[in-house]
Amino acid sequence: MCSSDLLDLSNNEITQLYSELFGTLVNLQYLNLNRNKIQPWSTQIFTNNLNLDEVHLSENLLVTTAPCMISDFRLVRSTIDVTENPFGCDAGVCSLKSVVESGQLQLQGWDESPASYRCYKTPQIRVPINSLTNEDCPVSSPGLPSSTELSLTPTTEQKDEEDPRNEEFESESTQIGR
Repeated sequence: MCSSDLLDLSNNEITQLYSELFGTLVNLQYLNLNRNKIQPWSTQIFTNNLNLDEVHLSENLLVTTAPCMISDFRLVRSTIDVTENPFGCDAGVCSLKSVVESGQLQLQGWDESPASYRCYKTPQIRVPINSLTNEDCPVSSPGLPSSTELSLTPTTEQKDEEDPRNEEFESESTQIGR
C-alpha cells in the first residue's frame, strides 16, 4: 500500500484526519475523502505527500479552516474540493477566502459554482463565502472564534430552507464522538 498513488476513502464515516494516516504514502497523487464526517484538523497532515495532485473533501463536517488546513491545501498541486461543507462565517473561512482571492490557492468550483462555498451566519442562514467583505471578517487571532461569536453582515443573505443539511448537521454534530 505504500506505493499506492490513488486512495478512495469516500463514504466511510471518517471523523478525524491525522498525519500518520498518509505519511508513508509518499507517492499518493489522488485522495478522495468525500461524504465522510471529517472535522477540521489542527496539525498538518500532507507534509510527506509531495506528489499529491487532488484532494476531495466535499460533504464533510468542515465548519472552519484552521491555518494548518490552508497550509495542507497549498501543498496540493492541482485540485482541492471542499464544497458543500457546513462552514461557519468565522476567521478561518475569511482566511481561506483571502488566500483564494489572492491567487495563492485554487479551489474546485470556487468561480464556477460559488453557491457550493457558503458559510452559516446563523443556524438557518447561509451566505456565499465570496460575498463576505473586509468588515465581515474579524482580524485573525490565535484561537479562531466560532461563527456564533461573530456578528457578520454579508452583502447578500440566502436562506437555505431546502438544504437538508441544516437539520442533519445539527443532529450529526452532537452525535459524533469518535
